[in-house]
Amino acid sequence: MISPLPYHRTRGKSRLEMLHLAFDHLDLDGSGDLARHEVVGFCRGMNPEASEEEVREMFRAMDEEGGDDDGRIDREEYIQARSIVHWSPYDRVGVVNADP
Repeated sequence: MISPLPYHRTRGKSRLEMLHLAFDHLDLDGSGDLARHEVVGFCRGMNPEASEEEVREMFRAMDEEGGDDDGRIDREEYIQARSIVHWSPYDRVGVVNADP
């Protein structure tokens, strides 16, 4: 499970800067892409009750949004997908796992 990104790392950052920080935080192996296991680990940490199908569907939607559907989410796909969502777990609420 991926630990929350602390508030002190996001304080004063723009939404775009926070999305870049969030991507780097999720990219555990530093590959520049998010693999399914990295996203699943984060989602399970945020919502342990999320079903496997819900997590897979979210991953598929983010991957397809970028147009390549290659089974990995690159930085631009992540930024694009998260930019259309009104709430992000990285919004300024103290820590990433806080309720919106």
